[in-house]
Amino acid sequence: MERVKTMAEIKYNLGSGGVPLAGYINLDRSQGQDAYPLACDDGTADEIRASHLLEHFSHRDVMAVLKNWASKLKPGGT
Repeated sequence: MERVKTMAEIKYNLGSGGVPLAGYINLDRSQGQDAYPLACDDGTADEIRASHLLEHFSHRDVMAVLKNWASKLKPGGT
């Protein structure tokens, strides 16, 4: 039996710039939105996409950024 979704997936596109993606919450600093710390509750996101963004953080901060993003994912999130 196929599982029926009752709620929309919560998907973030961090650092979206001028390329917002349909179906995602698109966040970009140029729009006054910060990707870190990600302002959502822990365990609520189905997917977090951050293409060409991590290199904008100091190497000292990378682990904290990744831990913050990972904490926002639901179990089994991407």
